[in-house]
Amino acid sequence: MRSIEQPVIAYEQRLHDATQQLQEASKTLAMQLTRIEKVQKNLLWKVTGITLGSLLLLLTAGVWLSMHYYDEIRRNQVSASLLKAYNQADVTLCEERLCAKVVRQGKRYGDYVLVEFR
Repeated sequence: MRSIEQPVIAYEQRLHDATQQLQEASKTLAMQLTRIEKVQKNLLWKVTGITLGSLLLLLTAGVWLSMHYYDEIRRNQVSASLLKAYNQADVTLCEERLCAKVVRQGKRYGDYVLVEFR
């Protein structure tokens, strides 16, 4: 019987060693998975932060551009109204000075007099 016990004992020892190696590998794998989960969470937070920051930056830039061009359009509307009035008036250059036909009996606005329409 002794001849059978030694291979069985050797087999049990190898089985025990394999079990320990498997447990160590399992623990190592679990630790790696835990680290990977932490890295993924950190990456997710970073991506979320960058995305929100980018959206906030885009929103801020959009609001600023809208306000800027709104002011620009308003300023150009005043210029457009003035150019429209110039276009309706009988105004020309006379020796590099501005000349206009005015309404002789027109209403006066201080030093200014109404200009005749073309």
